[in-house]
Order: sequence, then structure tokens, then C-alpha cells
Amino acid sequence: MKSIQNPFRTRTLGSIVLGLVALTAAALVLPNPDLTYTTTTRIELSGALGRAVNMLSRLGGGSNEITETVYLRGNTMRRDTDQQSTIIDLDGERYITLDNRNKTYSVITFAEFQQQMEEMVREAEEGAQQAGQDAGHAPAQSDVDVSFDIKVDRTGKKQTIQGFNTEQVFMTVSAKFSDKTADASGGPSEGTLVIAMELWMANQLDAFDEETAFYQRMGERMGQSMLQSGQNLYASMGQIMAQHPGMAEGLEKAAEEASKLEGREVKSTTRVVMVPQGVTFTPAMAFAEPEEKPAEPKSGRARGLARGLLKQAIGAGNANEPQDENTPAKPATIMTITTELSSYQTAPIAPSIFEIPSDYRQVESPFGSR
Repeated sequence: MKSIQNPFRTRTLGSIVLGLVALTAAALVLPNPDLTYTTTTRIELSGALGRAVNMLSRLGGGSNEITETVYLRGNTMRRDTDQQSTIIDLDGERYITLDNRNKTYSVITFAEFQQQMEEMVREAEEGAQQAGQDAGHAPAQSDVDVSFDIKVDRTGKKQTIQGFNTEQVFMTVSAKFSDKTADASGGPSEGTLVIAMELWMANQLDAFDEETAFYQRMGERMGQSMLQSGQNLYASMGQIMAQHPGMAEGLEKAAEEASKLEGREVKSTTRVVMVPQGVTFTPAMAFAEPEEKPAEPKSGRARGLARGLLKQAIGAGNANEPQDENTPAKPATIMTITTELSSYQTAPIAPSIFEIPSDYRQVESPFGSR
């Protein structure tokens, strides 16, 4: 007997196949995900002066902590801080700055920004020419040599931060200064300024590739002429760079090493450290946990702070206190910057986020007018 094919089954299988094909095609044309993330950055100055600045900031109702939320959707980005927002509109080729406290906004186009860059180039060139005329000759070579060293250490240590699996990476940029002019003791004066970074890198933040692509498109929209203006500005600084040949090389190496790091930092701590002559810097010097000291009464802390400020103001240091010549000099942290990713999502963003509020009044941009 001849078998009879079930037409319903045939249509069902065909529908499933066609559905899978449609889903595959749709996946190929799905729009890039919207990206919203928030970072918190804390800046701390060290020493007595830093404590005074922090105290005055708190008394004045301010803060040394900055929270920024970034929204990215296609060719538009918005960055929000406490009282100000910036919108970068690639299609409109313009920057929009919102003053959320005074409810005003200003606009500067990419072309106007380019014009500002060109004016900066001219001013820099004129300043360099004037400096040469005042000196009567070309600028002399500096008596201070600067050499750079870049190191990256992947420790293999892992930690879960904000729900992300991260890996610890240390990156140090060391600038060693050597004064060729003999000091009072007859020897050269040397020291090292180190920018030490502890990075906790995660590989699960794929949507940040959209941010990278956005800035690439932004560079294309700014145009070759804008790039040329930047190159001219860099060239106009040639006399400064020529005095410290290691500076350009060091910055280039730092950018190269940073580009090799995979993933995105979820948390980063950057410390600027002064390292005295004869001391070899290690990351442990900057990131080791401080030793706990017995609690000091508030009155004692106030007196210590006052003494520290007075010594810094008059430059007295510890002139009236006995010095132990056998005590080796230690590295001193000047500033600490900590940034942490506190939220991250790829949910759709409402277009209104990128619009100028209707009750905002336009004012002239400090960088140009539309």
C-alpha cells in the first residue's frame, strides 16, 4: 500500500526550519546593545596637607569622591556627574554640555572644537618662538635626564568584585630623574617618580567593546584635519620633548603595554609615589596594607595636623628634631586615585536620555558659540 505523507507534519517541520533560518538572519542584524555603567572615583592626597584638604572639603559640604554614569546608544553618549552632563552626538557632530544646577546648556560643534585646537597650535608655536627670542638662542638642553621603565606583572591572583571574576595585574611606570649638575655633596641628585597601578581585570564585559567602537567612530567624524591639528600641537611641543628624549619613549611604551591588557578593569588603584635615590621600587611598597596604630585622642590628632601644616608652610621639616642617619629613606605616596565599576547593564536606553530638557536655557559655550 502506498504510504500517505502527513501534510500537517510536513508543514510543521517546514515552519520550524524557516523559523530557525529567520532567527539566524535576525541574529546577524541585531543592533548593538545599549550600555549603561557607573563608576566611582576617589582622589586622596597624602600627608598632613592631604588630611587638611579632606577636612576642609567635608566642612564645606564637598567631597573628594566623583560618581559618573555613562549611557551609550548607537552614535550618542551621555556622561553624568554630580551637577553636569555631557552629550556627544556623532550624527549631529556636536558636544552638548548641561548645567543641571542652573538648568542651562551650551553646544559646540566638532568644527568649532577643531578651530579651538588650531588656535592652541598657533599659540603654542608663538610661545615657543617668543621664548627663543627672549633667550637669544635655541633652548638649551636640560640638566635633568629622564629615563622611563614600564613593567606589567600578572600575579595570577583572582577576586570576585561586583559579581565579576577578576584577575590582578600590576602596572608601573617609573620616571627616573638624574640631575647632571653636582649638588652640595659633589654627587648627582637622583630620584624616581612612580605611577603604580593595581588593576582588577574582567573579561565578561563585552559591551565595553561598543564604547571603544564609539570612540573610533568619533575619531572618524572629527576628520583627518582634526587629527592633523593634534599632530601639529604635538609637534609644537617638540622643543620641550627634545629636552627630555626619554619622555616620549616612556609614554609610547606605557600606551603599548596598556593596549596588551585583555578585558576591562572593574577596580583600579593608582598611586603616585616618590622613590628616593638608592631605593628599588616594588608594588608592595605602594599597596601593602598599612600597619595599625593605636587610636590617638582627637586633641592629639588636631595638634599633629597643626604641626604638620606649620612645618610644610615654613619649610622647617624636622629641623628641631633629632635625625637618625642610619634610618633609610622610604618611598612617599603623594596621591591615590581609586576607581571602581559599581554598576553595568545592557538594557535598552530611552532616547529621551540624550535629549536636551525642554526647560533648559541655552548659553554661549566657553569654547565657542553655535
